[in-house]
Amino acid sequence: MHQARHVILQHHRVLAWVGLALSLTCAFLALTVPTIGTYPTLSGDDVWIMSASYKLSTTGVFGSDLYTGFYGAEHHYFIALPMYHFLQSLSFTLLGAGVVSARLVTIASAVVVLWSTTWLAYRWYGLAASTIGGVVLALLRVDVVDIWPGLPFLSVGRTGRYDMTAVAFVYLTVVGLDVLARERDQRQMWLAFATGVVAGAAALTQFFGTFALLIVVGVAMQPGLRSFYPSRVLWRIVAGWASVVVPYLLYVLVWWSDFRGQSTLKAGRDDLLRFTFYLDNVQAEPSRYRHLFEAGAMPGNRVGHVLLVATTAAVIAWLVRQTRHDGEVGSRILLTTILVCGLGLAAIDSTKAPLYAIVLWPTWCIGFAGAVVAFLRRIQQRVSELQAPAHRITATIAASSGVLLAGTIVLLTGTDAYRQDREQAAIVSNYAAVAQRVDAQIPEDAVIIGHERWWWGLREHEYIALNTKQLDWELSAHSMDDIPSFESLVRSTGATVLLIDDNARSEIARYPDALRGQIESFLTTEVTLISTIIDPSYGRLDTYEIRR
Repeated sequence: MHQARHVILQHHRVLAWVGLALSLTCAFLALTVPTIGTYPTLSGDDVWIMSASYKLSTTGVFGSDLYTGFYGAEHHYFIALPMYHFLQSLSFTLLGAGVVSARLVTIASAVVVLWSTTWLAYRWYGLAASTIGGVVLALLRVDVVDIWPGLPFLSVGRTGRYDMTAVAFVYLTVVGLDVLARERDQRQMWLAFATGVVAGAAALTQFFGTFALLIVVGVAMQPGLRSFYPSRVLWRIVAGWASVVVPYLLYVLVWWSDFRGQSTLKAGRDDLLRFTFYLDNVQAEPSRYRHLFEAGAMPGNRVGHVLLVATTAAVIAWLVRQTRHDGEVGSRILLTTILVCGLGLAAIDSTKAPLYAIVLWPTWCIGFAGAVVAFLRRIQQRVSELQAPAHRITATIAASSGVLLAGTIVLLTGTDAYRQDREQAAIVSNYAAVAQRVDAQIPEDAVIIGHERWWWGLREHEYIALNTKQLDWELSAHSMDDIPSFESLVRSTGATVLLIDDNARSEIARYPDALRGQIESFLTTEVTLISTIIDPSYGRLDTYEIRR
């Protein structure tokens, strides 16, 4: 009888978790999907990623016409890892190519992260922790990734970039580890292989996706967990990972020279054979989070910042304490995930972009939720030990009031962030309409060179990325005695139209002085202004005819 009640109660709790995850999912989709075709505004990253996915879906060639002539990138593409492109190409094939279908891959990935986060919190710390973790993940306004409106999950979960998809694969790997710890039959081997496949997919999506396999190794090699992950299971995971990653590595080896050439787009980020590379990166890691402490931090995020900074050390300390208890598989997996992702970012990522901290965000939400539930249980226990009824009532009211106040602040600041975000979405300019205004000013046979951002809207024309000419110039400058000519590089493309927008101006301002001077001279003597468009969302776009 007692066993039957336990099963029924467990069933009801699972249904409650499903209801929670569904509610959060529906709210997220309702607030993002209707406007993802126009909002957020398309970035250069959105578009150059689309360029390779679009060609793959329409021609079956994994290349990008945007980078034609740049180390064979129009035929075999190494500027980004392939997995997200394959998924985006599939979306284009099924739904038609466009901004909406491009971003739906990331939206779907965000939903996977939401379900994985709430499930892991439920499995390890209970339904209350799952509720707290899910709400904090979706609603806590803390500008970890330094993107408007200061809601990490929303800000990263609706772009056309691959970061959230890599996070989804990483946490699906963690879910696989949790399930494997409970399986003891023949299914365990197939689950192990599937977990490895997912970890391999993470590695082929974004650089921090490589952390998935490191998490597996870190978990499996702990003395207290070896009985859960015998060597045969670990090797099956590695086999699954290799089945995904090794074919791509062979592909890279076949086109090694082009791979190295295209890697110049990310020069300085992958100097993995130099020891000081890692040391320098670790020393610079605090700069990733500097914006959280700056006076000009995004308004409305201060409560979240205080909560994040004040509780992170306490959450990690609580997790360390939890791992000392036998049977705490979840806390051990969670702490390993935090350490691998945190130390991995510190050692490998030289850009220190706040965006990449998104891989840590779900772990913090789970750990925070678990610590809060444990704290409340401790308070409840202490209250029950009080002798005087009046003291118990007073303590209960005080604890409940504190929890309600904190929860109310999180809900109010989070919902206000969504409100502000929706107001911005209502007034943003339509990318396609702006591109049409540019297109109307140039000849039908124009060959355009400009920032990647406008390739999608002007893709009916031959379009060349301006930054490839900058890289060609810098590579030539290093290998030649004479300074190369920017004009000759541009004219070698056959371009007839030059498009300069605010993104291009920002990048040109960071070019070497000699190159910047040549570009300024080129704009003065070799082009004629066709039109200037000033848009409130996309800024100023100057279109020039290149003189023959």
